[in-house]
Amino acid sequence: MLQIPRPVSQCDPESSDLDVDDPGLLFPRRQLASQIANDLMSRPRESGLLLTGPRRTGKSTFVREDLLPMLHAEHDVHVVHIDLAAYRNAEPGQASLHALRTELQRFDGVVLRAARSLGLTNIRLGGLEMNVAQAQAVYTDGVLDVLKALSQKAGKRLVIVMDEVQRSQSTEHGRNVLFALMRSSDHLNIGRGTGVRVVATGSHTHKLRKLLSSKEEAFYDATVRDLPHLGTGFVFWLREQMPGLLRLNPELMVKGFELLLHRPRELMDVCKQLGETDIRSEGAVDQLFQLLVADRAAEGKGEFVAKLRSLADLELALLRVMAETGPRFSPHATWCRRRAAEVLEMLLGVPRAPDPAREDIESALDGLVARGIIWRGLGFAFENQRAADWLLSLDPIMDFRGDPDDVSPPVLTGQPLDFPVLVS
Repeated sequence: MLQIPRPVSQCDPESSDLDVDDPGLLFPRRQLASQIANDLMSRPRESGLLLTGPRRTGKSTFVREDLLPMLHAEHDVHVVHIDLAAYRNAEPGQASLHALRTELQRFDGVVLRAARSLGLTNIRLGGLEMNVAQAQAVYTDGVLDVLKALSQKAGKRLVIVMDEVQRSQSTEHGRNVLFALMRSSDHLNIGRGTGVRVVATGSHTHKLRKLLSSKEEAFYDATVRDLPHLGTGFVFWLREQMPGLLRLNPELMVKGFELLLHRPRELMDVCKQLGETDIRSEGAVDQLFQLLVADRAAEGKGEFVAKLRSLADLELALLRVMAETGPRFSPHATWCRRRAAEVLEMLLGVPRAPDPAREDIESALDGLVARGIIWRGLGFAFENQRAADWLLSLDPIMDFRGDPDDVSPPVLTGQPLDFPVLVS
């Protein structure tokens, strides 16, 4: 059994308020921020650092509230924060350039800013006449020139922080700008200049690893680091913010957080719902917590299952095998095709379904990518982190066969699926 010490609260036990939208309600991770900041500023990280972790597990909050302040405090750098998730409707290449050029404009003098706002073409500074367009021409230059100017004006080492960097890969221009940014940083790291460091975050490990898979990729030679998810420390801290619900079993709370995939907002929302009830009995609180967690963990499952029902049989069979095998999924391997054929037997209700052909598998995978169910890069991964568990909870016969009573389920007499040994 998981043994968890019960923290002692110093709060008023009669209070039950929990405002999850309170900007002051943030769990600090300063030690982790200091470790990552020191790692980023080391010479081996000149080629970049990629921080990866599942969606909604607190990456952006950690970067904004912990890492950026730590970089300023411990390393005296000039930080440019580019949050591509905030530019949802903008082309990612343009969004990145706009963020860099906007940061450069912050160094403009008062006269130049006023002239630009008034639409003047010429200004006089210190007895010299200056063309405004020429003075701000750097804002339309390429990435290297903008970084050079920004580095010179800041007089400090630059740190470019890019949130959700995988969004840059959605357009050709976005890919080109990211590639130019990394090559420009390489150029500025040569010699005795102030230098540049680039750290990027992403929610999809497969997508990030593709960014360093070859010399043609932007982050070639960079390092990928898994950002640790929040654990029992966060659970204890959150429990301290809920003085009216301190009777909630801490072990149950930790297990609930695991079921919620370590997503802090989801656990906080569940706790807020508990605080809004009149239930104070220890057993009743525990039961309600479990029900609320289960309900939150199942959100989106109905919509996902409805999407599954529109798939072709082979598409559904491949998804099932992918859920079963995880990172081992290799659609054209003999053992994988054999398992897909077994699933097809169950779906179609006909024995001895042939192993699917290579071209049929490729067509099915393309269809799943087009529907946004899976992502294909160096390997395959579900776009929704919960998809594999949902798939495995479904019965291929009862949930997807139109008339399951018409045909008896086939008896599969083959040997258990034998996976190849993976070398780590």
